[in-house]
Amino acid sequence: MLNGFLPTFHSNSNLKSLNLYSTKFSGPIPQSIGNLKSLITLNFAFCNFVGTIPSSIGNLSHLVNLDFQFTNLTGQLPSTFGNLSKLEDLSLSYNSFSGKLPSTMGNLVKLKSIYLDHAGFTGELPSTLGNLRQLEFLDVVGNGINGRIPLSVVNLTRLTTLYLHYNGLNGELPLGLTNLTKLESLGISYNALSGAIPSSLFTMPSLSEVLLNENQFTGPLTIHNNVTSSQLTSLSLSSNKLNGPIPNSLFKLKSLVSLSLDSNNFNGTIKLNMFSKLRNLQSLYLSQNSLSVTYMYSNSTLLPKLFSLGLASCNMSGKFPYFLKNQNELMFLDISNNRIEGEIPNWFINMSVENLNHLNFSHNHITHWETPQFILPWTNLKILDSSFNKLQTSLVVPPVSIQYFFMSENRMSGGISDMFCDFVDLVVLDVSNNHLNGTIPSCLTSFSTELSMLSLKGNNFHGKIPQTFLDGNKLMTLDLSHNQFQGKVPKSLIKCKALEVLNLGHNQLSDRFPFWLQNLPELQVLVLRSNNFSGPIWQRKMIVGFAKLRIVVDLFIRSILE
Repeated sequence: MLNGFLPTFHSNSNLKSLNLYSTKFSGPIPQSIGNLKSLITLNFAFCNFVGTIPSSIGNLSHLVNLDFQFTNLTGQLPSTFGNLSKLEDLSLSYNSFSGKLPSTMGNLVKLKSIYLDHAGFTGELPSTLGNLRQLEFLDVVGNGINGRIPLSVVNLTRLTTLYLHYNGLNGELPLGLTNLTKLESLGISYNALSGAIPSSLFTMPSLSEVLLNENQFTGPLTIHNNVTSSQLTSLSLSSNKLNGPIPNSLFKLKSLVSLSLDSNNFNGTIKLNMFSKLRNLQSLYLSQNSLSVTYMYSNSTLLPKLFSLGLASCNMSGKFPYFLKNQNELMFLDISNNRIEGEIPNWFINMSVENLNHLNFSHNHITHWETPQFILPWTNLKILDSSFNKLQTSLVVPPVSIQYFFMSENRMSGGISDMFCDFVDLVVLDVSNNHLNGTIPSCLTSFSTELSMLSLKGNNFHGKIPQTFLDGNKLMTLDLSHNQFQGKVPKSLIKCKALEVLNLGHNQLSDRFPFWLQNLPELQVLVLRSNNFSGPIWQRKMIVGFAKLRIVVDLFIRSILE
């Protein structure tokens, strides 16, 4: 494999193409690169160079294709970049550049594609970008670009894709975006844009994707009635400050596949039946607004088959929503923070058995499963959150695919099954504040090296805390408080090098103060109150550890002095 530093390039070279893609060359790019004046293609992608792009790059006046993505380059782009007048394709993605894009980039009038994502650039976009009338693709995602989007961008009439996500852009969308009649994808999410979303966006003939989520847009959503020919398939406006009702004209966007309006200030009543008009819809997110969602079940207005449905905080009440009965392809469902009550029906339990991945019905008034469940049937479920309900059942067993299991703040009784020992991918197990009892399986502290949070607090567990914490575990929070555990603090806790919060308070532990916990490098919160600890809480001959400890809550130690 080619490796080492680049050689010195001589001026008599007639080389047309230099492709070092994914080789092991390293070191600086030499100034002599400018001697290769006949180059048409230059590809250093996925090499490991250091330093800056030399100013002599501007000598490559015949260059058409330049690819420096993933090359570890730093510094500012030289202004001589503007001399590359024949350049058509430019990729500088995933580097560590600094400073602004030079205004001389406006000289590269033959450019068709620009990839500058995650490249480290800061400052404002140069207004000279408007000179690039041949440009079809512009990606500046994930930089430190700020200021307003230059008005000159509306001159880029051949543009099909404009991606400016994850920057610090502010101000309003530039007037005249409708000039971009070939624009197919507009993505400016995760910025600080403000003002109204122009209704003209929804009349642009080629636009299929509008991603404006995570900004500060305000005002109502205005869609005129003349949008029957819209090609829009994806509309994401979540996490803004939009208000008012959802307009009926939205349902004329017949091509919509994905619609995200969550986390705004929309209000009023929305009839879910209306979405039956969007027959191509696969993802719908209305959560976290001031909406009241209603539904009148009818075979003629069934919802299209959805993959994702978010209806959290939508003022739904009554029995488990019957409109879900035909949704046997769901992968994501969030109906949390409503007033749903009563049982989880059998038809739902047997729905989307192979598809359901994420289920959240927390913060409701659900009391039980129609048929008592022991093992849940959803074979690919990774996230289940049924916390803050009124479940009065035994603790169900999720499938082995589970990663996040939240069952806190219910009225469940019984113990924890040994079947939890099979959940090797589990990251969070929270069954706190229930009426669970018995001893806990000895595997519960060792079954998953991925486990970062284990909370059993506020139950009636007893017996000894298992001594089986494993080397290399990722446990960050362990809360066993407000139970009836006996015995000593397990010495294998010393293996929990990532542990930040340890709460063993309000149990029946009998031990000397576990001063050895000082060797846990990340420990910040230690709660041992209301147990039967004794002995000193320091050792005079040793430097006090607990380097990151911020909170020590009331130890109630019987004897401080030996």
